[in-house]
Amino acid sequence: EACPLDLDSLCGETDADSLTLSAAGALSGLRIGATLEPQEIADESYTGTLIREFGALTPENAMKMYSIQNTRGVWNFAGADAVMEFADANDLAVRGHTLVWAQDQYTTSWVKAITDPAELRQVTEEYIATVMGRYAGRIPRWDVVNEPLATLGAQSSGSVWHDLLGPDWIAEVFQLAHAADPDAELWINEYGTD
Repeated sequence: EACPLDLDSLCGETDADSLTLSAAGALSGLRIGATLEPQEIADESYTGTLIREFGALTPENAMKMYSIQNTRGVWNFAGADAVMEFADANDLAVRGHTLVWAQDQYTTSWVKAITDPAELRQVTEEYIATVMGRYAGRIPRWDVVNEPLATLGAQSSGSVWHDLLGPDWIAEVFQLAHAADPDAELWINEYGTD
């Protein structure tokens, strides 16, 4: 039977039945991860599989603005910190997700109520600097902007950032993220455009 991917030279040396997803990915130069919610940490079946099979995790919602700063000026890192502690304790790489979710349906109401571009820039800068600063050196890659395009389309999602800051808003947000942690990889996370 043919060996998957480019593993022909390794198939004779590797026990496929004991190969984890993480190890298989590493053989191909891929990082294999899964998501984790703070409440899933108590689910031993889920976390057992996560620890055994994956080498990385992404906090599914715990690092989104509506989790960390749902109310202006009130910071809640409990969920994000719990995910980070789990990752650290189990030697799992973390992908920070996400600093700006560019679809207003997921943006906190207090941010959507902002009408002054300078105020939105200041709020965004403070949020990015605070969150990335808290995890600097521990999170090597970040989804800086999540879903800036309309679901199932190629046009802008029409977020408060786009509406107030204009078409260059994504570049502005990436500059803020780079300033907050110059060593981090910075990404746009997008789906549904195909």
